[in-house]
Amino acid sequence: MCLFRMQNACSDNMMNKLRRVYEFFEYPKRAELLERKICETYDADYVKRKKLKRLFKTRWVEKVDSFQIFSSLYKALKLALSVVALNDEGHWNNDSVTSASNLLHGISTFEIVVTLEVVSTLMGYLRSLTVRLQEKGSEISKMYMRVYTVKSQLRKMR
Repeated sequence: MCLFRMQNACSDNMMNKLRRVYEFFEYPKRAELLERKICETYDADYVKRKKLKRLFKTRWVEKVDSFQIFSSLYKALKLALSVVALNDEGHWNNDSVTSASNLLHGISTFEIVVTLEVVSTLMGYLRSLTVRLQEKGSEISKMYMRVYTVKSQLRKMR
């Protein structure tokens, strides 16, 4: 029971950090910096397909996508936050520098990195199942088999 509560606390902490990072980059100047860092870090075709997404509390598929995108853009996010936190060129105000520094530290902890990767991997298994379960006219026996298949795959991962 204690392990379960600790796991939930780690997940909640990670989701709060992801939300705050998304909100940090909502401002145009910061968003432009992030886009530059994404372009410098990744292939051009990859960049076109990857934009940071808000972490929704209720939209399951959107939540899965948010985790996976955040995970895939992790390096560029850290680089962009570092630029603001260091403020070498003096372009950023004190609030931005402080926020970036706190966020950079927050997403760099072992707990957050491990939780993000574990949740992102597990959610990847659940994404296709979630989409299929939401289809209209789905046969319950087929859906049961799909749930069973995903459940078996997750058990093998243990």
